[in-house]
Amino acid sequence: MAIFKRFPPLAQVASVYSFIVLVIYTWTILWFFWRLPGWFYFLSVGEILIVFAYSMMTNLFESLLILCLPLGLSLVLPRKWFSDIFTTRGIVVVITTLAYAVYILTQFGSRDDYPNEVVRLIPVVLLFSVILAFLIGKVGILVKAIDFFAKQTIVFLYITIPVSLVSSLVILVRSIF
Repeated sequence: MAIFKRFPPLAQVASVYSFIVLVIYTWTILWFFWRLPGWFYFLSVGEILIVFAYSMMTNLFESLLILCLPLGLSLVLPRKWFSDIFTTRGIVVVITTLAYAVYILTQFGSRDDYPNEVVRLIPVVLLFSVILAFLIGKVGILVKAIDFFAKQTIVFLYITIPVSLVSSLVILVRSIF
């Protein structure tokens, strides 16, 4: 039971998760609508909706997986270092790691272009993101601004969680029948 005391309050976890949802789902929806006109030439509306359902289900699992990074840091690091200002520091860690993930994705031109040196820097980037989170957590105006923005993104959870759960249910039913 002592491990549950190490977790930040649920409201702060929800704020960080809603920011993750904002980034991940926005990326996927932009990608989906970018490719949608071309899909109309060779996919039916039902097949396009299945692609959308798979995308939303994948986003649910991706965003939960990304949330594990700041939650894991709050478990490993002392409470005063990370959990007290979890929203701000968690969002900073998430922003830097997602930005680096996007950078890694842009380095792949083909299957043969695996960027070994870029991938080897992942531990350095994670350390940098934690240090940056601590530094930003010391600046009061940035803490207030990030907390305010994170609280505003909670509204996305009211949309994305039901859509993701319905999408998961559709995929589950589709795989059974």
